[in-house]
Amino acid sequence: MLGDNERNNLFNFFLESELTNRLVTDIKVGPEHKLHRRGWAGFLNKCKGTIANESGSWYLDLDDSIVTEVREWALSKISSKRYAVMMKIRSHIPLWILALLWPIAKSNKSLYYGVKKSLSLYNGLHEEELIQRFYKNRDKAPVYAKCISSRHFDAIGTKTCQILICGKYNDILIPDEHYIAMEPDFSNAVTVIRKFTDVEYRKNIVDRAYEYVRSHHTYSARTKEISLLVRSVT
Repeated sequence: MLGDNERNNLFNFFLESELTNRLVTDIKVGPEHKLHRRGWAGFLNKCKGTIANESGSWYLDLDDSIVTEVREWALSKISSKRYAVMMKIRSHIPLWILALLWPIAKSNKSLYYGVKKSLSLYNGLHEEELIQRFYKNRDKAPVYAKCISSRHFDAIGTKTCQILICGKYNDILIPDEHYIAMEPDFSNAVTVIRKFTDVEYRKNIVDRAYEYVRSHHTYSARTKEISLLVRSVT
C-alpha cells in the first residue's frame, strides 16, 4: 500500500522474528500467489490464524497526484522496456484487464507473466526509498482513512483467529475481544504469541467474533438496522 509499510513490516516480523519460530507460517507475496474465492476459503479453513492490519491509506488526494508521481518514478527505475510498457498499460485499468485476458497473452507465458511481474515490480520497487521520497514530509489525510475490510470478515466467517495491528476497524472489532491486538512496533509480541498459542484463549476469540458478526453484521442484520434508522428519522 502506497506510503504505508505496516502490513509488510508485520509479514517480515512473522517471517524473521525468533519469537515466531515455533509457529508454522505460510506467507507469500505477489500476484502469482493470489487466491480466488474457493482457494481463499480453503486456505483460511486450514489456518489457525491470520495476520493483518486495517485497509485504506493514510494519504488521500482528489486528483491522483501522489499516485502519478510515484508511477512516473517507478517507471524510471524499471530498466526493461517491456515491463515499462506493461506499467503504462496498467495505469489504464481497462487496458490492464484486456492485457491479462487477451488469448495471445495467455498463450504466450513470457508475455503473460511479464504483465503480472510488472505489478509486483511496481508494488515492491525500492519501497523504503519510495516512502522517504514521497511520503516522509507529506501531510496525512485530515480524516481517519483506515477501515475494516472483507478479509477481516472472511477470517471471522471461517473461525480463523486474527492477529491484527491495533486500529479502529470502523469501531466494529474490539481488540482482545474479537481479535488479538498487536502494537504497531510489536512491543507486545511476546504477549500476542502467548495468547495465540493458548488454544482456549484463541477459541474464545474466534467464537466471540463469529457470534458477534453473525448477530450484527450480516446483510440481513445491517439492512434491518438501516430500515429501523430510516423509520426513526421519518
